[in-house]
Amino acid sequence: MSNVVFNLNDITLVMTIVLSILFSLMLISSHRMNDISAYLLAAFLISHAFIAFHELTFYGEQFRFEVLEFTPNLLFVGSLAYCLDAVLLYFYIKSSVFSDFKLSKKQLVHLYNYL
Repeated sequence: MSNVVFNLNDITLVMTIVLSILFSLMLISSHRMNDISAYLLAAFLISHAFIAFHELTFYGEQFRFEVLEFTPNLLFVGSLAYCLDAVLLYFYIKSSVFSDFKLSKKQLVHLYNYL
C-alpha cells in the first residue's frame, strides 16, 4: 500500500492545524481587539498549530515516514512551540487584563528564561 492512511487521531490533528491557522488569520485581519492582544492570541494559536504538526509528524504511523523521506529536520520544527505556548498565553492574558500593556525588555526575560 503506497497511500498514506490517516486514522482518527491524525484527522483531528490536521483539523486542529487548519482551524488554528484560520482563526489566527481572522484575528490578525480583524481590528476589533487591541492590536497587541490580537497578535499575541494569534501567535498562541500558531504555536498550537505547530504543536499539532509536531504530534502528527512525530507519532503518525505512515505520515512520519513521508516526512522523513522529504526532510528529517521537519520532525523537530514543532518542538519549540511547546516552550512558547505558556509564555504567549501569559502575555496574552496580561495584555487583555491591563490596558496599558506593552512588551518591554523586562517582560521578554520571561521568554528568555523559559527557553
